Amino acid sequence: SAALLMLAIYGAILVVWLPLYFLSLLLTTPGVYLGVGGGIYALGRYVARSLTFPGTLPHVMRGLEQEYALQTTRKLEHCVGRIREWASDLRLLLSASSSSLLLPLPSRLPRTHLEVSFLHKHLLLVLRAALQSLIDDDHLTPDRLRHELKLSQSASRLAYEFKRVLESVVWAMEVALPYADQQVAGARVDPHSPTLLAHTDKALEVLVDSLEELRRLLPSLSRLPSSSSSSAPPSSSSTTAAATGGGREGGREGGLWAFVQAWVRAKHSRWDSILGSQLMRQELIHRWNARQIWIPLSPSPFTSFFPSSILPSFLSSPPPSLDCLFIPAQRLHPSTGKSLGLIIYCPPNAGLYEAAAVGGGSEGWVEFYTSLGNDVLLFNYRGYGRSGGQPSPHALTRDVHAVLQFVREALPSILQDQEEEEEEGAGEGKGKKRAVKRIRKVGLHGESIGGMAAAAAAAASSHGVELLVVDRTFSSLAAAADSMLFQGAGKALCFFTGWGG
Repeated sequence: SAALLMLAIYGAILVVWLPLYFLSLLLTTPGVYLGVGGGIYALGRYVARSLTFPGTLPHVMRGLEQEYALQTTRKLEHCVGRIREWASDLRLLLSASSSSLLLPLPSRLPRTHLEVSFLHKHLLLVLRAALQSLIDDDHLTPDRLRHELKLSQSASRLAYEFKRVLESVVWAMEVALPYADQQVAGARVDPHSPTLLAHTDKALEVLVDSLEELRRLLPSLSRLPSSSSSSAPPSSSSTTAAATGGGREGGREGGLWAFVQAWVRAKHSRWDSILGSQLMRQELIHRWNARQIWIPLSPSPFTSFFPSSILPSFLSSPPPSLDCLFIPAQRLHPSTGKSLGLIIYCPPNAGLYEAAAVGGGSEGWVEFYTSLGNDVLLFNYRGYGRSGGQPSPHALTRDVHAVLQFVREALPSILQDQEEEEEEGAGEGKGKKRAVKRIRKVGLHGESIGGMAAAAAAAASSHGVELLVVDRTFSSLAAAADSMLFQGAGKALCFFTGWGG
């Protein structure tokens, strides 16, 4: 017992002495040089990784959220104005019909009716479904909404108020649209049909009141974080430019200075609105009839040799997963009734698939490929958005390879199960099992750094790639740094990151 006591005393002395010993070393001249050199290396490594993969930084997502809130409120402001004009014309016709008077159709009504019908289908219904999926399906009460989405109490209450008003607007429009369709088509409404006229009149009255409530809510929905409330939200393009070093050379409006400003604003502010990244994802899902998919990555090699109970938490944690969005084709092949193939979109270094909600990133390519009859799979690299892990050039290639393997091996059965569930829900083909059909053709479309990862994955993959599109890409990060910055920048990048050429 005495030996154990002495051993414990010696251990305690060692624990206290070692930090003091290393601190004394730092106070010497070699120690100061070592500390400064280590600090410079750590700072250079962080800057190099951040400039190479800016999509991992919080201010990139913050810029997308601010742009999404700004665009959504502007769309809704335009929507409120057009619907009020439409409702005013309908109420005029309705009052004439109830008095058995025959008034000519207002000249602007056909055009306004066409626009309002489009806004109802592609904006209001999509936004309402996205809100319902975000709040109702997850059973988020105001308190849970604050916890899950990190909103303040006032913002969570505002989200529920926004949902209530939006549902009221959609309901009133769905009641009034049949009457408007008849008027625009030139069909006479039976003046002796008081039920239709009364329901339409009540709906238009509710619609006008709800539009006024929505108009009052919009400024609060798009409010900015307190630390940046004096400036307008940056667009997604300006955010990307700041993250990648764009802007005027030597100026304070772009480049590294803009990068640091955006980083500091995002670090010390909080996005406090329902119009954020969660709603962006839900809107994309409902706009494109998409499906959320998580693709697991390879586990840590340590867990293959050691039990998780003896490993530290950062080594025994579950393997990360990639956040993906499967988007079905807009039209199917007429003879087979299936899509022509599947395109995997590999985004640029500042690219997040959520950017499609603000008209940037992959939206144009999604519309292009799906209109031609192809499915599309969007995903965020590891470390981007909700995908776990840390990015590197080799890790990006492994991500693309993992997505290829998932598409060939697991995705067909997932889609098959979804089809069977939908058929059973509709009362068709209950209990009927069908053979899982493979996805025949798979293509890769890579932009910027995504082109480099897509080309490397296609060359090394044994799963087969029928189409490879590389858009404004490069052969290596070192070569790109030498070309874009200065000769030798590639070697500096490799030194600070250890990524190799």
